[in-house]
Amino acid sequence: MPASEIVDVVDSDDIVIGTATREECHRNSSLFHRCTHFTLYDRQHDQVLLTKRPINKEGDAGKFMFAGEHVVTGETYETALQRGVKEEFGFLPTTWQLIGKAFFQYDTQSEFAQMYLVDWHNEPLRWNQNDFETIRWVSKNSADLQSFALGHITQFWVEKICA
Repeated sequence: MPASEIVDVVDSDDIVIGTATREECHRNSSLFHRCTHFTLYDRQHDQVLLTKRPINKEGDAGKFMFAGEHVVTGETYETALQRGVKEEFGFLPTTWQLIGKAFFQYDTQSEFAQMYLVDWHNEPLRWNQNDFETIRWVSKNSADLQSFALGHITQFWVEKICA
């Protein structure tokens, strides 16, 4: 998604109070915005999908992560989830499970996020190597997931997924 995308600015209760560009939100931690985080879930093998960020990417470079999307103005978390899975992996999801909601604050940005397990039904995966260096299916077991160098937010969600 280009930096010029417009996202909703929300208050501490996640109520829309205005709009800003994604870039503005990433430079100003007082502009709370929404994101959706997700991973694909292979129920048959009880595995989730980790993606590895390229080393040249900003934020968690070279780390394994779950995917995510900003919620653009007018979208719900769920429509951003559907768009994100389509953009990141090449298929439109049909079923998913909300794992949790959280607020994350960094030096320069603040976001409300919802995390989803998206059911994967053997759809072909098409992903862009500019976004992910590699992808890897991993047992949905805390010890297996913890063996990877995980990004900060992914580490948080792993604890919720494995609970």
